[in-house]
This record gives sequence, C-alpha cells and structure tokens, in this order.
Amino acid sequence: MTKTPVIVPAGAHTQTSLARRERLSFALECAGRPILAFAAISISAAKKLCEEDWFLNELCRFQSNGSPLWDGKQALMVRAATAPEHAEVLVEHNDQFMHDEDTKYTFSFLVCVDPEKN
Repeated sequence: MTKTPVIVPAGAHTQTSLARRERLSFALECAGRPILAFAAISISAAKKLCEEDWFLNELCRFQSNGSPLWDGKQALMVRAATAPEHAEVLVEHNDQFMHDEDTKYTFSFLVCVDPEKN
C-alpha cells in the first residue's frame, strides 16, 4: 500500500488527562469528514500513529453504509478534537478502563460502522 501523507493543521491541540499520562484528543478526517476520534500524547504522535501501516490497513477494513471509511488513497487529516469528539474519546477510554482492557490506544468512531463480515 502506498503511504498517504497525513496533513496536520498548525496549532492543532486540545487538553485533557487520561489515565496516568497527559493525553490529548484528536480527530481523523477523510475527505473532510471526521471518522475517528482518538487519544495521543501530542499532535506529532497523533500524526505518526495515523501513518503507521497497521493503522492504515485496519482503517481500510472498516465500512460505513457499505462504503469504505477510507479507500487507501484519499487525503487524511489529523486535527484537534472538538468538545463532543473529545467526550467520545473519554467515554471509550473509561469503558476500556472499567472492563480492564488495554488503554494504550483509545479510538472512537465518529460514524456508524458496519458490522464486520466473517
């Protein structure tokens, strides 16, 4: 798969504390549509995460209303999460924590995601 550059607007940031480390909330947009909110320690860490092969491969697997969330070619953009997007990250993080799940990565889809086909 060809790496697609992730665009990060200058000055993108937001603040919150998640678990034991300071974490920030970010949103990933595809073609101007916010599709995923997630936590990272900085905008550079958020950008790096969204450029990882494993992340891009996973992103290609998900569909919404029968269409891929990302086709592997469209530009992706990381930006600071809005207050509602940030709240989604907090809810997901708390759910992971309450279920004793790994909280290294906290992701929350901002669109309806189709059930995976087996």
